[in-house]
Amino acid sequence: MTSTRTDRARTIRALEIEHDLIRRYARLIRELYARDDAAALAERISILVLEFGEDFVEGRHHAREERVLHVVFAREEAVIEARLLRLEDEWDAMRTHLEGMRRALDESEIGARVAFAWNAQALGNKLLLHLNRKEVELMPLLEGRLDETLDERLSGLLGLDDPAHVTDYAQAENVLLILASL
Repeated sequence: MTSTRTDRARTIRALEIEHDLIRRYARLIRELYARDDAAALAERISILVLEFGEDFVEGRHHAREERVLHVVFAREEAVIEARLLRLEDEWDAMRTHLEGMRRALDESEIGARVAFAWNAQALGNKLLLHLNRKEVELMPLLEGRLDETLDERLSGLLGLDDPAHVTDYAQAENVLLILASL
């Protein structure tokens, strides 16, 4: 199978769609947990918020994107390596907030709900900053390095031809619609 310019755009477009979903999630959780009644939100809502962060943001997007970036930028100049390391440090901080949300959800006292809300807001803020940094610093470099062979490899790593990929997006969209309706 030979790639065309349209195919090469698939890799970039897939990452952009995921970034859009994550940006919407970040904004929603910031708004949701900034409300005066944030500590009183039903546990099932907090579970949904946490599972989206763990499953889609970290489990699907971050894991796949990390593989793609390492394939593209392997053995690159020190400047790009420093950018990747900074993004990984940011992700480690976001992972800490997800872990804080998980711990708070496992507790039942009101202080735990406040801790969940604080971690959710912090995660939302950091996700937005992280996405902006990636889109400004790395996406143009990624797009500039794509050739036919590399794009085919990246499409495989992202699973763009796997029906489960479309299902992931549909499920993510449904969760965001539920959160937006609250």
